[in-house]
Amino acid sequence: MRYAKINAITAAILSLLILSGCGGMTMTGGYIDPGFVHQSILEGRMAIVGVVSSVQDLTVKERNDYAAVLKTNIMEYRKDYSVTSSGDLVNKIGRDNYNLILDNYKVTGGLSTENLQTIKEAMGVKYAVISRIESDETTKDKRTPSMSYSGKIEAKATRTMTASLNIYDIDTGKSVFGGNIEGYEYETEYHDKYTPRNDFASGLAGIINAAKGKQADVPQTEDELYPYPFIDPKRILNRIFQQFSRNLPKK
Repeated sequence: MRYAKINAITAAILSLLILSGCGGMTMTGGYIDPGFVHQSILEGRMAIVGVVSSVQDLTVKERNDYAAVLKTNIMEYRKDYSVTSSGDLVNKIGRDNYNLILDNYKVTGGLSTENLQTIKEAMGVKYAVISRIESDETTKDKRTPSMSYSGKIEAKATRTMTASLNIYDIDTGKSVFGGNIEGYEYETEYHDKYTPRNDFASGLAGIINAAKGKQADVPQTEDELYPYPFIDPKRILNRIFQQFSRNLPKK
């Protein structure tokens, strides 16, 4: 069962209110090799390889940002670990070779012996950390004033993501730690019902725009009138990577 922790944020900006929240998470399909212990991690060190998605093509910026979120969380919850960044790996092997490794993992969900050897030669580490977004879905729901408690039009978006994580022992070529975590966050924006202005100023502006061959600057669709909130995937991935990090071996 998942438990939702709710944080309410109220802002009086253009009569817009926002309610946001998130869901509790647990790791499923998790495993840890008996030899993957705190001391071996300290002696062998880790390299962040990166983050890919099986459901969409990530931009270079998204890959960099998500990998940074992963590293930040590991260092936050396991401060005594030595962890190199994906940027360090890129600098060592070049962007083209780096993309080949990530593109292979995106398709196969695994790092090949050749991939692991490239990482070891470049970074001199024992462990390679990589994550893949397995699902990413956003559901939307809109309620009219007559259906909502607020008396406003409610536009709610819920984004649910699942990510897997693998840590490879480069010497053996096997994954020694892994699992899947699903997380979600939601936001609701509260909009006043749109009422077209009918005053002299708006009428004059309409005449001027018509004379210039321009359309009036008025929202044309319901989603433009009452837009849904955007939920940044980094917020969800941050919490997913927090949970992974909490499960790593500690002293």
